[in-house]
Amino acid sequence: MTIWYHLVQCNGYIGGPWIAGLPTFVGTSTYYGIKFLLFDEISKLIDCSNTIYDISMPMDIRNATAGLFSGVLANCLTHPNNCVRKRMQTSHVCHALDIQSEYKAQKYWQTAMTLWKEGGVRRFYRGLVINLCRNGPNTALQFMVYKRLQQMWNVQ
Repeated sequence: MTIWYHLVQCNGYIGGPWIAGLPTFVGTSTYYGIKFLLFDEISKLIDCSNTIYDISMPMDIRNATAGLFSGVLANCLTHPNNCVRKRMQTSHVCHALDIQSEYKAQKYWQTAMTLWKEGGVRRFYRGLVINLCRNGPNTALQFMVYKRLQQMWNVQ
């Protein structure tokens, strides 16, 4: 509550607590759209490969594999937005609480430009590997369970 209160005091009721709300909404929507699109396409590729090489892959393994790759690829595409969003959130919280930080509280494009000056394209992908180690297996499990439940409830 202390952080929420200080953010409201510094930036108002709308701007304060929701300082990175729009980048979060846009990034999450884009991530899930890409993830589901890629899941369907990767599932088709797996099915084609199974037909060509006469392989019988269990449905759960197929869905987990397609989920893993779709999650990893979607994460790679949307990670730059996450870097900007996280920097915005961190810098605004530090500013609101009067914590000394090298980060200056800025808007989205100013934060993106600051990150660019810090390290170019590579800076936008800092932390990606550890994020993929968490996200890949998580997405594989999500799609495996999702498709299994869809099958159990006969939903297409």
